Amino acid sequence: MSTTVMSDAVMMPVTESQTETTNLTTEVEFAEYDCCGLTDECTPAYMDRIRERYKGKWICGLRGEAVKEEIMRSGRLICIEEAMTRHMMFRRAS
Repeated sequence: MSTTVMSDAVMMPVTESQTETTNLTTEVEFAEYDCCGLTDECTPAYMDRIRERYKGKWICGLRGEAVKEEIMRSGRLICIEEAMTRHMMFRRAS
């Protein structure tokens, strides 16, 4: 049995605002994480999303997962700030 896939490509002109948005999301820069001091490359848009999620802190994926784990195992609903504080206290204690 054979299948034929047909598509209608539509050419749309690129506007100036789309070009600016594309340039913003594809530029990569190096940034040092607030949590561990390591440096990683990322886009400014991604950094903004992470900082928004973690109350202005630029934290790595490992710390982000640790914060989620703190929230899950707390037994009650806690905010991200409290989860980050608990994680930092745990790190200092170990």
